[in-house]
Amino acid sequence: IEKIVHPDDRERVSRHIREEFGESEIRHIDYRIFTRDGKERWISHYCQPVRGGDGAWLGRRCSDRDFTDRKRSEDALRESEARHRAIIDSFDGLIYTCSQDYRIEFLNQRFIDRIGYDATGRLCYKAIHGRDVVCSKCIFKEVFNGKTVRKEFRSTVDHRWYYSMSAPVYHIDGSISKQTMILDITDRKEMEEAVKSGS
Repeated sequence: IEKIVHPDDRERVSRHIREEFGESEIRHIDYRIFTRDGKERWISHYCQPVRGGDGAWLGRRCSDRDFTDRKRSEDALRESEARHRAIIDSFDGLIYTCSQDYRIEFLNQRFIDRIGYDATGRLCYKAIHGRDVVCSKCIFKEVFNGKTVRKEFRSTVDHRWYYSMSAPVYHIDGSISKQTMILDITDRKEMEEAVKSGS
């Protein structure tokens, strides 16, 4: 064990081996080893009891499976998700995604706080804009045709000015969502108006 098992896993593996020599049911452990050329690999070790026709315990059948590639892919995915989450959490604005049937798929925490509840699964025009029908200037068609749409608008809910950027998000299964990022630009708009009125 000292030669091939990763130092951080040795105690856990030794304990598992000691407990494995009993009549317990299926046992499983994942651990790291070093190959002859010094590379690190992940091994999934399974053992199950072998019993005779009368149920008497005869021994154990064990197997090892190398799942290094899957493990690395999972780690890379978790790292990517963590970076994505950090970007979303640090964004000083509102973010949401919608399906092609106007259903909200995701809201960042700032948007949830603004609405007052998690509106995931609700119709975007109703939850976000307080409307009973699709917005007259909805840009769904442009976005789902692959276009990024930027615009300024005044909310009918709080009457503040916002800048939004909407773009298509392409999923592995071939589906498309609309992602929108929104910033409050009320202070900038009021400053612009003040400059205009003072000139």
